[in-house]
Amino acid sequence: MVIYIYPMDKRFLSLFFLFLLVFALFITLVVFDRPLTSLTRAKEEYNTVSSENSSILAWPMTVKADGTSESLIKVFLSSQAGPPITVNKKVSLKTTLGIVREAFVDRVVADRHYYEFHLVSQSEGIATVEAFIDGASLGGKNVSVVFTK
Repeated sequence: MVIYIYPMDKRFLSLFFLFLLVFALFITLVVFDRPLTSLTRAKEEYNTVSSENSSILAWPMTVKADGTSESLIKVFLSSQAGPPITVNKKVSLKTTLGIVREAFVDRVVADRHYYEFHLVSQSEGIATVEAFIDGASLGGKNVSVVFTK
């Protein structure tokens, strides 16, 4: 007895085999609780913060020193490869004048890939603000905000 497999059956069997292979991979990942990022080799390259490619910006750069007017500080983190960091990091700011309303931020703003802070002061002067990522300085990058009466 000879069994003949039609061409359509060959396609079905190959797709079914591919489905079983992908399903087995999925079940293995779920059972052993390993995220898919653990299978990629370039993970560290895209999640390591580059101080050269990252930046810190403030707007407005001149603010009234009344304790309520604020300057919006945005910290943009990028990797060595260039794209924004997609993994949440713990970012904090240190200022020479005034108060940063958020002690630290550990989540990016929506899908905009930046961390947002608010700076206020009751004293006149120039505030120099420096960013820290997971406790380490962002390579000495800082921004200045002028507080006036």
